[in-house]
Amino acid sequence: MEITIDNIRRQEIIQLGEQKIIKNQHSQQSLYHLYHLFRSSIRFTSFHTWLLQFALLALTTNLITQVMNDEAFHLDHAKLNSCRYVFSYFFY
Repeated sequence: MEITIDNIRRQEIIQLGEQKIIKNQHSQQSLYHLYHLFRSSIRFTSFHTWLLQFALLALTTNLITQVMNDEAFHLDHAKLNSCRYVFSYFFY
């Protein structure tokens, strides 16, 4: 017994299969691929660069919270020296 399928039904089956493949790819991409991207970025970025990024994050977070708390926005010499030390460590 031979099953005959016309072209319209064949195209509907192909489109349904493509939709299911795309749906499965999107559901897997959201968590697995983001985790894989995060892991690979940690692995291939040098420790030196991570330290610089976290130092800049801490510095900007500190400065932003000072401005948000309506404190006077000026850097004293101790803060300037600590910033110079951090940047001199990474760039010299």
